[in-house]
Amino acid sequence: MVMDLDRFKEVNDTLGHFHGDIVLQRIGSRLQNMLRPEEVVARMGGDEFAIVLPDIEDPQLARRVAKRILKSLEDPISVSGLALQVEAS
Repeated sequence: MVMDLDRFKEVNDTLGHFHGDIVLQRIGSRLQNMLRPEEVVARMGGDEFAIVLPDIEDPQLARRVAKRILKSLEDPISVSGLALQVEAS
């Protein structure tokens, strides 16, 4: 799967790249913590992440994983005392 953060440019423009990088690191950690050991998350560049699910052949199961990942992003990410709401597609 490939995931792109929605309106992430606004984070960089408003808070600066340093804080944007913190947001990306926290999202990456959050995603990795949701996956099994054989599954991989990687930042492809910018605000895009790839999620490799090697043992999933059923598209319905992949959809459930995608929904679970999107649900995990509903919790705000705290950066320098600010609670940021992050959405992805």
